[in-house]
Amino acid sequence: MHLDFLNLGSGSRGNCTLIECGNTCILVDAGLSCRQITSRLISAGKDPARVQGICITHGHSDHISGVGKFCADYNIPVYCNSITQSFIALGVKKANQKMPEFRNFNTRDCFQIGDVRIETFEVSHDIGDPIGYVFQTGAIKIGVVTDLGRMTTLVQERIRGAYALLFESNHDLGLLRNSSRPWRLIQRICANTGHLSNEQSAEALNEISSDGLKVVSLAHLSEECNHPDLALNAVLDKLQGKDIEVKVAFQEGPTWILPKDFDV
Repeated sequence: MHLDFLNLGSGSRGNCTLIECGNTCILVDAGLSCRQITSRLISAGKDPARVQGICITHGHSDHISGVGKFCADYNIPVYCNSITQSFIALGVKKANQKMPEFRNFNTRDCFQIGDVRIETFEVSHDIGDPIGYVFQTGAIKIGVVTDLGRMTTLVQERIRGAYALLFESNHDLGLLRNSSRPWRLIQRICANTGHLSNEQSAEALNEISSDGLKVVSLAHLSEECNHPDLALNAVLDKLQGKDIEVKVAFQEGPTWILPKDFDV
């Protein structure tokens, strides 16, 4: 059975990821516009009408801004916890869009969409009830973990054993501290409920690197306070000698995390 793990765009201007296995097609977050999600899916050879659900990590606009229109256009349900639902519903009402069908779960619940088992777990971020996801089909486990300020024991336990990860590496600490951003924003980003730096991401990935991890795509890179080479080098230096492919997910277009011909 074929498995696709494809990031459509990652960063402060919008986040969206596709997971497709057999007859099951899922999006994680819809922070790009409906037009962008649709065009990027088509450019990657994917049919937007095949999407069966959108799993949302949290209620920040760069993860939910395209939910209402995309769900209305393709009649797709939204999977999220109740706090995240309230953020989505508020945005949909403000945009005068059709309210999507919500399929709620409690954080730490597991549920199934088609051929894919989905596990949820809390992460540390500055909004109500943010979560990460692990998707499993057969013996292959993949994880989506962005927008977290610190690596907790719970997150480490949940993503341990994943074959592939989309994982946050938001900023270079030196670039952030010397940026033109207000000090309050710098403090927010550096806080335990903010975003992981390149060094923190490298350390976190090193902690779980001996448990079957083969592919990592670094995500949610800051355009002002990071650079792909800085993020890659920080992680590669920490993972020296380990058989793990490391790449970067870009804001501007799709990034294949697993090879296009990957089978489970």
